[in-house]
Amino acid sequence: MNSAGLPAHYQKGLLGTILLGQQLIVREQLDECLKLQLDRNEKLGHILVDKGYVTEKDLMRALTIQEKFPIVPIDMSLIDKEVTVLVGLNLAMKYTCIPLQRHKDSLTVAMIDPLDLQAINDIRFRCGLEVKPIFAIKDEIIAAIRFFYKGEGSLNLIHPEKLDRTESQEFAKVDHLESGLEEDKDAGVSEGAETSLTPVIRMQNMIIDEALKSGASDIHIEPRTKFVQIRNRIDGWLMDTIQVPKWMQESLLSRLKILANMDISEKRLPQDASFSVKKEKEVVDLRVSTLPTKYGEKMVIRILDKSRSLLSMDELGLYPKQKTLIKSLIEKPQGLILVVGPTGSGKTTTLYSMINQINKGDLNIITIEDPIEYELEGINQVQINEKAGLTFASTLRSVLRQDPDVILVGEIRDQETASIAFRAAFTGHLVLSTIHTNDTVSTVTRLYDIGIEPYIISSTLLGVISQRLLRRNCPHCREPYTPPAEVLSKFPYTQTKKPSFGFARGKGCRFCNYKGYLGREGFYEIMILNSKIREAISQRVSEQTLRKLAMEQGMVPLINEGFKRANEGQVSLEEVLRVIASTQESLNTCSNCGESVEPDFLICPYCHTVLSRKCTHCSRTMHVDWTICPYCGRLPERTDDQLKAKEISD
Repeated sequence: MNSAGLPAHYQKGLLGTILLGQQLIVREQLDECLKLQLDRNEKLGHILVDKGYVTEKDLMRALTIQEKFPIVPIDMSLIDKEVTVLVGLNLAMKYTCIPLQRHKDSLTVAMIDPLDLQAINDIRFRCGLEVKPIFAIKDEIIAAIRFFYKGEGSLNLIHPEKLDRTESQEFAKVDHLESGLEEDKDAGVSEGAETSLTPVIRMQNMIIDEALKSGASDIHIEPRTKFVQIRNRIDGWLMDTIQVPKWMQESLLSRLKILANMDISEKRLPQDASFSVKKEKEVVDLRVSTLPTKYGEKMVIRILDKSRSLLSMDELGLYPKQKTLIKSLIEKPQGLILVVGPTGSGKTTTLYSMINQINKGDLNIITIEDPIEYELEGINQVQINEKAGLTFASTLRSVLRQDPDVILVGEIRDQETASIAFRAAFTGHLVLSTIHTNDTVSTVTRLYDIGIEPYIISSTLLGVISQRLLRRNCPHCREPYTPPAEVLSKFPYTQTKKPSFGFARGKGCRFCNYKGYLGREGFYEIMILNSKIREAISQRVSEQTLRKLAMEQGMVPLINEGFKRANEGQVSLEEVLRVIASTQESLNTCSNCGESVEPDFLICPYCHTVLSRKCTHCSRTMHVDWTICPYCGRLPERTDDQLKAKEISD
């Protein structure tokens, strides 16, 4: 006998076993029909239908399972407990299934109905893996669910009766999305009308709900040749979630367009709009953008969750010295502070944290944003509406007549906004804003380019903060490792001397969905304008000269900050390289003291360490450890630079 109480001969993929396993018949009915089969010489299925024990539909489904799927008895000792988390209790109960094992990008799941495509899609959508269904006895699956999910909810809801899973019930209820869409009141969506939802509305609800639960910042709806790919941006990374059937493409996009008050007949031109949904008791704004592509309109939905907790400056990931520098900036009574970086680098979060730091109730703080991403208590926040003529520039002019102490300008996009922001900062206001540039020094060049005079920049700008977001190593599966030589060679710390190794990376586990990363943290390059830097800006020196001066004055380049965090094990070195590869050239660091130096320096001006040397025969720059010149093939003699370094150190 097996764990389901069935004779061993029923465990061979026979029709009776499958019907018993799905609890469509009981053992007495099967035994009765087996005896009749011997007398009548008929097929078992015909007898079961004739007796009224199963329907034709149940019989056909069981025959298909018999043909395609072996019956697998469940051995709980072989189930990987970690993979059960991927499916979760709700889906396990809903579809009477239990995940068994994961192999790379696929998940083996035992089910009472391995032909249930909706169940397979829901499981794939939940865990992001391909599902390999197998057939198992219902009682065995329920026993496994009770064992592996004990203490996780209402397990008493699992009972041996056949689950009622009509198509309308499978999609209608969406956890945490209360009715979902504000406009759905016109479509008749209510608690008592869930079963009236169309497949398109159910799919739309499922897409949005999954994005909200996973903490995604954007939803990408991308038409392909034979399907529509849904991808969510999580921690800055686009991840495939579900493939929507091609026949649903137009209906799904039209539905979302209607909710956002877009023109559903316009498919040749891009459109932008927005709508809102409810997440529990909070309202989440969704900004919708469409773009015509070869296989239909692509849609991106930006999620603006105002319920997210606002980070304090202590939670930004700043080192103590960096935090002190920024606090010294925002305590100034007037001037301009710029936070720079590419889209999605966390600039707005940093600005909000700075505003929150100085919001003590005695200042008139006004923000100009597009859109308002956080709601701040005691702050006057203005939403830009360019269609109505409410632009950054026009709003900033009006704000200046509101007796502000501090002004936050969401973004400097043009010369007009930049000029007004600088004038406001010059005339006694503290102004904070963002601009899209790569680093602190190139920001000054960008201001030159949009028409701001050097003397205005030098007299008004307080400081520039350049930042990026790095995906953190998952703390649950982080392990030490030695980065490849080709990766190490791209960092200035390793160009003259091997660093002390404290590197780590995540190998992937259930907590990080087997990605190796969990969450993100910021890292920063801060340039404070002192008298020397102001004078250099007034003279409009080159970027290279200004960068050299800023580093001499204490600015630590982004690549050095990233390397330090990687060597502390917080992030992987490959992640640092991915994020700031474009800023790594022309930067260098002394391997001995860690101070910033120029790449052509032969000797560190801080600790007198020899950084590189020149061949005494061909004058080409050599690595400090080379014993022969690779350019002329000759053995170099001891250079004057080395002798000078020794004299200085002595």
